[in-house]
Amino acid sequence: MKKSLPALFFLFISSFQSYAATPYLVDYCTNLGLDGDTSKLQGDRYVLVGATETYKRESSSLFLLDEIGYFYTLDGYAGSDEFSYQDFKAVVKKRITFPNRGSNYVTLDIPVEELGETGHFCKNINVQSAPTISKKTLSVSSSGIYVELNTAYDTEYSKAAVEGIGVVYRWSFVKVSVDHDYAFNQTTTTPFITADPRYAGEYEVTVTVDDGVYSKTSRVGFAGYPYGTQDPDICEIKPWLTFCHDPL
Repeated sequence: MKKSLPALFFLFISSFQSYAATPYLVDYCTNLGLDGDTSKLQGDRYVLVGATETYKRESSSLFLLDEIGYFYTLDGYAGSDEFSYQDFKAVVKKRITFPNRGSNYVTLDIPVEELGETGHFCKNINVQSAPTISKKTLSVSSSGIYVELNTAYDTEYSKAAVEGIGVVYRWSFVKVSVDHDYAFNQTTTTPFITADPRYAGEYEVTVTVDDGVYSKTSRVGFAGYPYGTQDPDICEIKPWLTFCHDPL
């Protein structure tokens, strides 16, 4: 039979819901005095608003089988699961949805002593918005193919913001040709690029905006580029073709 949620622990956690959080810097696990070792409570550190993620604890102590683990979040979520046997371990897990953007946490309370470890575990969570691309500008000149984006990413709660790694833009240029397979990729830390293709022709341009965890990919469009050299002879590109070896 399932056990009821520990009332005192729930009140202790809930009292922090009004905590005045500094964006993306809140260490709730330390504030709560809980074990914040992320290897002990598995699950994503960065999650999207409205997404549902799985958080779990694995233990080699099979004495935990049939015991109950209690999960809580800053939003007021409270749920429980029974430890079950999986791959020689006792495992407790819960799928949790995060409706609000901002700093958050997941805590796990195990009302029994686990091989001398604390029965309370914690993981700091950042609930973020996904990167977006709202406008794309594409033009061609003798300098190359110029592409510029209007993009947005979460400047408070994404990994790019929190860990200071910045957003990465990955550009793909694929030549549209039935005879000549030619493509190249470039990476920038800015939402614009001037690419100088080797060959003249029409190119399909695609970009991916990556915030370190989540990404958005969009086809920018097609650009006719007349300034590169003409395609090499087909036999230079595909020398294995039969007619490249047939005598005249």
